[in-house]
Amino acid sequence: MITFRPLVLYGLGVIVGAGIYVALGEVIARAGPAAPFSFVLAGISAALTGLCYAELASRFPESAGAAAYVEIGFESRLMGAMAGTAVTVTVAITTASIARGSVVYLIPKRAEADS
Repeated sequence: MITFRPLVLYGLGVIVGAGIYVALGEVIARAGPAAPFSFVLAGISAALTGLCYAELASRFPESAGAAAYVEIGFESRLMGAMAGTAVTVTVAITTASIARGSVVYLIPKRAEADS
């Protein structure tokens, strides 16, 4: 069972790692002048997602988050297992993205080092 502290630290790590260091430049490059609007839209989406999870957590107070909600909602252990697997894959991809983006700041590029 995940407790409050590790959950908060994981969330902060993802926000800082993926949100600031890895994705910010890419978002601004793609959005151009609409970048502020894209951040407001992402914030609204995140807030609505958080409110949905808060409602589900108050109705079904058990661990396993999304997998438990799907299992209860669809009354299917298979669907719950699929949701749990999807969350696990998402965490793995998020971790790889953060690691890939962070290594740019730790190791200088070869072309820059040779110049």
